[in-house]
Amino acid sequence: PWDVTVLMGGGFALAEASKESGLARWLAEGLSGMRGFPLVAILFCTVFLTSFVTEVNSNLAATNLLLPIVAEMGVVLGFNPQALMVCVTVACSFAFMLPIATPPNAIAFSTKVITTRDMITTGVFLNIASCFLLTLWAPLAFSAVFGMPMFEVPEWATQE
Repeated sequence: PWDVTVLMGGGFALAEASKESGLARWLAEGLSGMRGFPLVAILFCTVFLTSFVTEVNSNLAATNLLLPIVAEMGVVLGFNPQALMVCVTVACSFAFMLPIATPPNAIAFSTKVITTRDMITTGVFLNIASCFLLTLWAPLAFSAVFGMPMFEVPEWATQE
């Protein structure tokens, strides 16, 4: 039980440190050059990059590291930060390509029936398809579930 506690606590500490140190804000402002891009394209790129980060990183670590950054990024680029955070959280579970990505992948690989090449070729397709589906689904579902527009920064998000 302690290893899980330390893993989760470390992730929370990392997320809080990136927020308190200003790293999340600095990274988000560095991405402000994307302001001219369509918001759906920014959403897809964010989801796509997140899905590939989780291939080489634990889902928990990726989520804890990325959420403060995308929350700031949402405000800077004109998104509801909650919407972007929900999308990144879902995309952190899109780890289909490598045996090290998730324990189920490692178990499937350990059978010796599936090779790394098989996992990569199938996983790339699954990652890309999942990213497209999430990008299409998110604007509809977010508005329906939360009753807020996805591509609009709420007033509370801009208050310091």
